Amino acid sequence: MFTKETEFLEANVMIIGVCDDQAEERERICKVCEKVLKQMKCPAETALYEDASFVLQADTKPDILILDIEMPGMSGIELKDELQHKEGTTYIIFVTDHEEMIADAFGLHVLRFVQKENLEDKLPEALAQAVRMKRNNCIVHGTASEKILYINSLGNYIQIVTESGKQPLIRESMKQLKKTLEECPFIEIKRGCLVNVAKIEKIKSGIVVVGDEQLEISKRKQAEVTHAYLTYYKEA
Repeated sequence: MFTKETEFLEANVMIIGVCDDQAEERERICKVCEKVLKQMKCPAETALYEDASFVLQADTKPDILILDIEMPGMSGIELKDELQHKEGTTYIIFVTDHEEMIADAFGLHVLRFVQKENLEDKLPEALAQAVRMKRNNCIVHGTASEKILYINSLGNYIQIVTESGKQPLIRESMKQLKKTLEECPFIEIKRGCLVNVAKIEKIKSGIVVVGDEQLEISKRKQAEVTHAYLTYYKEA
């Protein structure tokens, strides 16, 4: 089964996917989503899936996917692994009764884990975070900011580093770049290096961890970077 419910009829509609093999759980999740999206005044459609494989078959992938971990056929974890190899970014919020499976569910673009018994209390916060992250996305020389880990300034050039690796040098000043990224969650961790706050996995001993890399924070920037990181996730 695959159905869509249009919640708003405005342009730039966000697609919120709900994937659970139990109809009553899909309905329960949708009620929470409807309330959050209306509060945030977010134009959105809700796409409902009773089977994880239907998400892969859909012509348009959801921007945000609220996903059960254990289902008949393809599991939520298997779907997460498949989506990581597809174009576009789908943020995933796992909902589950199986806490023992959470360790296997971590991965790129997995934002939160919500216990079904706490769904009404915890899902609104998780969904609001995902919506804000999608809203803050912008395009930098053809690359969506949500795919960028960090950007280095090299003289009169910049180099964008994404989840797929380093891109060719682009002629642009850091001043121009900062103006482009004004509405996006980037922070300068040292002179000539902008990091996507949404991609920071942790900060420790003057180092930010993004992807497989560890980047040094200048001493004068350490408090500012830590504050930006904590504020971003608190507000999200």
